[in-house]
Amino acid sequence: MTEAESLSRWEGCLLGLAVGDALGAPLEFHRRERITPITGMIEGGKFRMRRGEWTDDTAMALCLADSLLVCDGFDAADQMERYWRWANHGENSTRQRAFGIGKTVAKALARYQRSGEPLCGSDALSASGNGSIMRLAPVAMRYAGVSSLTVHAAASSRTTHASPLCLSACRLMARLLERALLGETTNSRWLSTAELGSDDYPSMFMPLLSGEYRDKTEEEIRGSGYVLESLEAAMWCLWHSDSFADAVLKAANLGDDADTTAAVTGQLAGAFYGVTAIPALWCRQLHAYDHIHDRAVKLHAAWQDDSC
Repeated sequence: MTEAESLSRWEGCLLGLAVGDALGAPLEFHRRERITPITGMIEGGKFRMRRGEWTDDTAMALCLADSLLVCDGFDAADQMERYWRWANHGENSTRQRAFGIGKTVAKALARYQRSGEPLCGSDALSASGNGSIMRLAPVAMRYAGVSSLTVHAAASSRTTHASPLCLSACRLMARLLERALLGETTNSRWLSTAELGSDDYPSMFMPLLSGEYRDKTEEEIRGSGYVLESLEAAMWCLWHSDSFADAVLKAANLGDDADTTAAVTGQLAGAFYGVTAIPALWCRQLHAYDHIHDRAVKLHAAWQDDSC
């Protein structure tokens, strides 16, 4: 893989997250059967989204990216400080104030302010939301090919989501992102989970690891906020598509937690297909494209420095 091809995958990963988020945001909270399937960026939804505007998914991913760059590595306390500034002062938001903050994240930030302990996500199974996989891309972009990748992926989740299911989902997704970033070109090899070690994952992951999602119909796939269903939905969209656009549109059109389903799908698809596969119109419409692109380039440079 040439340096240009490598950079394209890094750019595609972060921009793909944001594009997916922006595509799905106007459909968030809408049941699948009640939406008109989209074919591109639209406006509207609960938060009255502007065309190309993204939500908390991308905002938190940018906070995470900034932390990894400024600290030259993983610093959970710095990450939580940035999440706090986003939540309270709009740092890295598309608006002056943050919006769409999940309950699990809000509770974790409140605990952090009281205790100063950055790894303060709830470990309850009832708190197994998708709020840590939605923002995961920067961790994989910084640590792809490094033995500590899955450790950092799980730690990035513990700041707000410490459920065993969330930790495992971040570890699994980090491995999939890593494969794509490092040059995998065959869909079946990329999404294969056979050699990941089923003993390392909770039993609830076995259907996903065995690939049962591949044979499910669209009606059986849910784009919900539950982390296992969210990751399954993304993998289903990737398996049943052959382009970035097809994958993220499938994800957004599942409805419900549409922005996050599409953001998770978008970061994976962007890393696999590269930035040139993202429709140029969507990139032009994307809010703060240059800012997001800059973070992707800098994460690639930081990764290269560590790889030399």
